[in-house]
Amino acid sequence: MSFPYPDTAQHSGAPRRSTRHPVEFTGLANEYFRIWIVNLALTVVTLGIFSAWAKVRRKRYFYGNTFIDDTPFDYHGQPLSILKGRIIAALLLSGGSFGAKSSTLLAILFTVLQVIGFPWLVVRSLAFNARYSSFRGLRFRFDGRWQVLLRIYLVWGLATVFTLGALYPSLKARLVAFRMEHHAWGATRASLGLLSRDFYRIYLVGAGLLAAALVALGLVAALLSMTSSQLPAFAIFTSTILFYLIGVLEWAYLNTRITNAVWNALELGPVRFESRLRARELASIYVTNAIAVVLTLGLAVPWATIRTLRYRAESTTVIAYGGLEAFVGVNTPDESATGESIADLLDFDIGL
Repeated sequence: MSFPYPDTAQHSGAPRRSTRHPVEFTGLANEYFRIWIVNLALTVVTLGIFSAWAKVRRKRYFYGNTFIDDTPFDYHGQPLSILKGRIIAALLLSGGSFGAKSSTLLAILFTVLQVIGFPWLVVRSLAFNARYSSFRGLRFRFDGRWQVLLRIYLVWGLATVFTLGALYPSLKARLVAFRMEHHAWGATRASLGLLSRDFYRIYLVGAGLLAAALVALGLVAALLSMTSSQLPAFAIFTSTILFYLIGVLEWAYLNTRITNAVWNALELGPVRFESRLRARELASIYVTNAIAVVLTLGLAVPWATIRTLRYRAESTTVIAYGGLEAFVGVNTPDESATGESIADLLDFDIGL
């Protein structure tokens, strides 16, 4: 979508002035711990039913503590819609299991329903989360079609399988583009473009780093086996720890590079984004989080969650050309009552 209000740069010949807004996350571990422990206890007592209400409480806390330009996000989701979505997803999964045991025909039928139903569930969930999220009073929207997502899965998913994973970066790029480019804030749609080339480069470098690390690990393991013949347990323990660290570093590398590539290419009218995640810092957070969670028997999960969210927020900046106030003022979409009623009937979330 074109710039929705007069661009002074086009009339004056001067470049548009931009304003940088660092993303801030103000959540505290002790505050979130109280929410988390109550959510956990009530979810267990109600055999999982309260998990829908738990998600709403959790997301409202996270949204309300995420600020851009001193303004928080808002989450308006309803627990019953989330519970409805989870029941639908459970019926699809359990139906397939039941059909497989009953008859071959039913098994085939439920398999087809699951293949078609999964993209539909994903699209409805994305639409729900967008519609019930807002910033500065403007709701987000998602208008992707499940048929398009199904085509991506069938064409590029099967091609990825037949090429033994060689086309996975292309599949990933198309899935990311589908998700991002069908989002809008108010009346302004996001634009991203295809990132296949960037994704191929990231995954090739990641595969090379992983291969080199595994070769080095093999050499270390062989050396330990020769020098620690009396202590085989020590060699196994050390190799296991190193293998885990390699996995964390690989995941952190791919996570940070993909996230940076996507957000740095994303545009929302006059709004741009800057992501500066670093693999070593994220890996360090993952490792220390895991150690803390294990040592506290899970009680450090809220602390680990808050710590991770704060780092991701601190690594992100929103760059607005012309100011957020002017952008908000002209981007309220027109929505009909009929459209709202249909959306209310279809709204549900499966917890993506």
